[in-house]
Amino acid sequence: MASSSENLVWLTREQASFLPPHIANPNVHLVSKYNQGNKLGYPFLVYINDNHGPPFSVVWYNNQWYECQHD
Repeated sequence: MASSSENLVWLTREQASFLPPHIANPNVHLVSKYNQGNKLGYPFLVYINDNHGPPFSVVWYNNQWYECQHD
């Protein structure tokens, strides 16, 4: 999560749902815009690990994973 001292970076929906083919993380899943539970209407990545708390959206940006805040 970004704090007030960090600069926010706005990504396009395509950037926010980009999953590099060379990344193999079994905890990161692409949620299709057609998924019945997807209320946003566009695809996004979610990190799901039952041992790490509730699922949250993530993005791959500048070769690093970030928790994603969306608007």
